[in-house]
Amino acid sequence: MKNDLNAVYQEVLEVGESPIWDIKQNRLLFIDIRGRSVYIGIPNADGFNKTNYPQQIGCVAICDNGDFL
Repeated sequence: MKNDLNAVYQEVLEVGESPIWDIKQNRLLFIDIRGRSVYIGIPNADGFNKTNYPQQIGCVAICDNGDFL
């Protein structure tokens, strides 16, 4: 069996972690712990939106209403 894997995000992160697929909105969320950022986007689409925070982030979770915490 052949597995073809493609990177969906090309930039270098300090510590990329906590990837989670939002099945309701067909989007990927992940964080850069040391970069203090949350990334949200649709792979193979318009790219990812990055939101910076003043503190380090340890994980991300999706709420029932589509928000994240």
